[in-house]
Amino acid sequence: MDKAIIILSGGDVDFLIDFPEDKTFIDLGLLLDELEELIGYPVELYTESTLPPDVRQRVLLYCVDL
Repeated sequence: MDKAIIILSGGDVDFLIDFPEDKTFIDLGLLLDELEELIGYPVELYTESTLPPDVRQRVLLYCVDL
């Protein structure tokens, strides 16, 4: 994961992630479970391609390298 943005919204935490192509949906599920356990809140994961176009540019302005 190269970049992430964390947004608190409506009781959950949204993460924008770069997810490597060699990873599977199982890996994604494991990441989701691990993050929820770590921070104690429901988590939603997004990639740049899953963001609606009207939101994408605004969100990408706030991404930082981790």
